[in-house]
Amino acid sequence: HVSTSNVDASFNYFRPKPGTGGPEGDYVRLALELFDKGKLGLAIKTVEMLIADFPRTNYKAEMSLLKAAAQIKLGLEDVAIRNLSGMMVEFKESPVAIHIATYLAIRSFDNESYLQSLETFLWLIANYPEDRKAWLFHIGAAEVLFKLKETDRAAAEYQWVVENGATPGIQAEATSRIGNLFMERRQYDRAISVYNQLAEHFKTQVDGQATALINRGEANFWLKKFQVSAAEFRDFLKRFPNHQAGWRAYYRLGELVGTQEGAEAKDESRQYFQKAINRFPFSPGATLARVRLA
Repeated sequence: HVSTSNVDASFNYFRPKPGTGGPEGDYVRLALELFDKGKLGLAIKTVEMLIADFPRTNYKAEMSLLKAAAQIKLGLEDVAIRNLSGMMVEFKESPVAIHIATYLAIRSFDNESYLQSLETFLWLIANYPEDRKAWLFHIGAAEVLFKLKETDRAAAEYQWVVENGATPGIQAEATSRIGNLFMERRQYDRAISVYNQLAEHFKTQVDGQATALINRGEANFWLKKFQVSAAEFRDFLKRFPNHQAGWRAYYRLGELVGTQEGAEAKDESRQYFQKAINRFPFSPGATLARVRLA
C-alpha cells in the first residue's frame, strides 16, 4: 500500500547505530530523531547541513526523502513535489527513486492527472522491469489507461499482470479487470469468456469467483439469455450470501422473475426486490427496487 498523504509511509529509513558512521551518522540520527519528535523545521535544517558538509554522502537519497516528507507535513507540498520529481531521476539507482515514483504516480491518479500518472508508471516499467513490485507498475498503468478509455492498451497491461503477478490473488484480480473492460465495451461474449477463465484457473480466490458469477449473470442478462442469467444470479446468492454485490443479484432476479406470467411469479419478484431493499438498504439496487415496487 502506498499512502498519498504521507510520502514516506511504509519506507524504512536506515538508522545508523550510535557511535557509527562518523559525523554523517550523527547528522542522520539527529535528523531522524527530530523528525520523529515532530520538530520538522529542525529536521530539514539538519538534512541541509548534512548535504552541505557531505555532498557525496551515501545517506543523501534517504535524507532528501525525509526532508520532502517534513516539507509536506509543514504544508509546503508544492515545494516538496517539485523536489521529489527531481529526486526520482537524481537517485534513479536507489530504492528511494522507486518509492518516490510510485508515490507520485498514485498521487497523480488520485488527483485525476491521468496523463502525468501514466507517464510515471511507464517510467517505472521502463526503468525497473525486474523489480518485485513491477506488477504494481503494470496494473497502475492499466488503471490509468482504462480511465483514458484506451482499453486495448489497458487489457495488455492487465494481461502482463495475469502472467507475471506476484500472487494468485493479484493474477485473479487482473483477470477480473480484463473481463470488466469487455463489460465496459459491451462485448459481453468476450467478458463471459474471461470470467470463465477466472472461475477455472483461480478456484481458491473467493472474490474472483464471486466476480465471475455476478458479472456472468449480468453479461447474460444483456445478451438476453435470461434463464442462464437467472441461474448465475441464484448460484451467486447461494455461494456468496453476504457479498456486497448481492443487491445486484436480488434486483436482477426481481426483474427476470417479474417478466413471467402468474401471481406466484409476481409475488416472487416482489420478494427479490424486498430483499434488495432490506439487505442492502443503501445500495443502488435498493433505490431501484423501491421504484419498481411503487
